[in-house]
Amino acid sequence: MDQPRPATTIRKTPNFDFIFGRYSHSQLHVPYFQVSMSFDDIARYLVLVTEMPGASSMNWRIEELFQRDIDWRRVERKIVPYLKQQEEPHFFNSLTIALLPFHGDTVGDFSASKGWHAPELENQQHFPADRVRRFGPVTCGYWGGWSDPIEDNARLGQICWNTNEVCAVAIDGQHRLAAIKELGQAGTSSSVPVILIVLHPDLGFPRSGRQSVIDTLRRLFIDLNKHAQTVSRARQILLDDRDPVSICVRAIIGDQLVEGKAELEETLPRLPLSLVDWHTERALFGDGPYLATILGMDWAVSKILAIRPFEDPMAHDEIDRLIGRLEKNLGLDLEMARQRLKECDRHKRPFSFVEEPVDELRQIADGFRSEWSKPVTTLLTQMVPYRKLIDVRATYGTLSPEFCNWFALKASAESAKGAAKATALLLKYENELANRLQNPIAGTDLFNSVTECEKVKDRYPLAFAVVFHRALFLAFVAYTKVTRQIVAVLGDEDAIEIDAPAEEVDEEAGTVVSLQEERASRLVEALNTLIVKEPGFLEPGFEFPCDEENETFDRFWLCSFQDPQGPIDFTQGAAVRASDLLLLVGHFWIYHKIEGLGQGDFEKLMERAETAESGLDLKLDQCLNRLFVPEQSIGARICKMRGDSADAQDDDKKWAVMKPRVAWLWNSLVG
Repeated sequence: MDQPRPATTIRKTPNFDFIFGRYSHSQLHVPYFQVSMSFDDIARYLVLVTEMPGASSMNWRIEELFQRDIDWRRVERKIVPYLKQQEEPHFFNSLTIALLPFHGDTVGDFSASKGWHAPELENQQHFPADRVRRFGPVTCGYWGGWSDPIEDNARLGQICWNTNEVCAVAIDGQHRLAAIKELGQAGTSSSVPVILIVLHPDLGFPRSGRQSVIDTLRRLFIDLNKHAQTVSRARQILLDDRDPVSICVRAIIGDQLVEGKAELEETLPRLPLSLVDWHTERALFGDGPYLATILGMDWAVSKILAIRPFEDPMAHDEIDRLIGRLEKNLGLDLEMARQRLKECDRHKRPFSFVEEPVDELRQIADGFRSEWSKPVTTLLTQMVPYRKLIDVRATYGTLSPEFCNWFALKASAESAKGAAKATALLLKYENELANRLQNPIAGTDLFNSVTECEKVKDRYPLAFAVVFHRALFLAFVAYTKVTRQIVAVLGDEDAIEIDAPAEEVDEEAGTVVSLQEERASRLVEALNTLIVKEPGFLEPGFEFPCDEENETFDRFWLCSFQDPQGPIDFTQGAAVRASDLLLLVGHFWIYHKIEGLGQGDFEKLMERAETAESGLDLKLDQCLNRLFVPEQSIGARICKMRGDSADAQDDDKKWAVMKPRVAWLWNSLVG
């Protein structure tokens, strides 16, 4: 008679026969088990990120967002029908799966201190005790004994894992996995090769060092997808650790979804990830709850640093220029990188930034955050429209991981255009939020928050247009070139500081304020003054009194932000032209706040610009000239639009078109 045995509470997978191996071409070993799994087992034991336990309340870090959003329309309309074909042969490449140890709602590593519960193998009696190894919540039985995982006896065996403590997440093949899961319940004899990555020290993964489990899996995700197909720029920005532009973008946005806006109040603030569209590939943000997009931040950083993404490691001349601009704009010493670049050029080798003896990319990221985080967050959070949007999000309690995860699922379901799985995931998530015991969230509250955000955006449509963001940053970059030395010219030419530092003292706060920070605050203050005085200022069709005596009006943003036919002009040229109008607001504010000029001083100010030879007056004159002199200037385009071809060649006629706009700006700002 069989002896009674206690039931186990450990939920486990079946045994899978494996072949063990590891990649060892670098100093970092990546161990893996290659197995064959049926469609049914894949559907049951492998998961998408959105199916991970605790996903509804998890504070996702960027590093954990390995999975690109699933295109459910593609899954349901292309991949699944392909698998259902009866007449044609089918074959899938292997899936790459990370076995992630998981406690509660936290993905971690294989540390023994976590108290993992490794399951027993089926028919474990076939394996001598010394041939059963446990790697956290993963159990392996080997057909031979071994002391080092590189030995031949470590190559063959069987593997299983505790499904309560392991998330088997796809880091390559997520769309194939989604399609298999759709078919898994139907039953099939098909099986697929699966590579299981288990980053455990006893299998050769380092016990300590800079590369954590999450860091390594992120790098593997980037590399796998780069080789398979082009990864979108938005995902590269979030995940790539080798590109200076990408790491600078990430240096000034939150690295995880957190509650509230405390990150904005730090000494070196960051834009909370909950305010940035991180989950789509869109540049537009005219609707929805966001202040900016990843692609928009990428563009802004590129303009601030005057560099492009680092893509070709053999483009040595371009890399030399990149290093020079990083040194200039961030105040860094990258001489070691420059010397290494010379060696790479001499020997025709690819260049890369290094971590030893100095972590150059970390140095770049820290330098950018130190120099630019405060001014960038000031531009994107302190203008009236942006403050109002943040206030709405805070009032509705949607500066939270739950809201951001919900909105990402909502966007995915909408882009899938009716794909059943995407909609089902959204409904499941909403149900989890509404029915959880602590802090339940009603779906109507989530939708209401989005509605209120869109009301703010409808009130200030230009502020939430990509072209305005670009013009704002172009104006800001130009404004930072108005140095303290130039400001000193205003009051007293004897006060010019030849070697003036790029910083000013905030006497009230008793702190040193960087030039960039001071310029951002001054530009925002000036624009806010206009917005408060003229609430329609940020509407594309805003009309201003161009001739008060005759009571005639004209469209202020015509041929800059506004296309002659009426809608917003989203072109790069429109951003460049409009940036000079925004820059002009900043210039005027300096004259008004520092020199005390008022409404009656407009003509005198124009005369100073016209006769300027240096200083702020010259900067003003250059800005004014760009408004009407070039062939593609605002003044020239307005003349052409109105059929005045001859006027479009006449500077006086073009200035006559622009002068009322300039005068209105001055009088509205200082009056």
